[in-house]
Amino acid sequence: MAECKDKPVESVDKSLSNKLEKNMTRRSFIKSTVVAGLAVAGGAAVAKKTMQAVLKEDTKKLYRADELGVERTWKDRKFELMSKNEKAEMVSALIDSYESVKK
Repeated sequence: MAECKDKPVESVDKSLSNKLEKNMTRRSFIKSTVVAGLAVAGGAAVAKKTMQAVLKEDTKKLYRADELGVERTWKDRKFELMSKNEKAEMVSALIDSYESVKK
């Protein structure tokens, strides 16, 4: 009879140890998944910051170059008012080109 009592206890111990091993496996899987996710997110953040630093445009330099280009373009030019005839010619030319494209 002692053997009968021992058998169920051993089977209970085995099933309990199997469950604990499964839980440990699940826990380790979740832990490794979380660590991997954090590593990927951290790597992506570092890569983004690095790319922003490398590809950052110097806006002041670009603005200054544009400003100098405009100054060179308008340096020797003068502002003159259009006569009424010039305005009428320009308007008629615009209307004619619009109507030719419209057809």
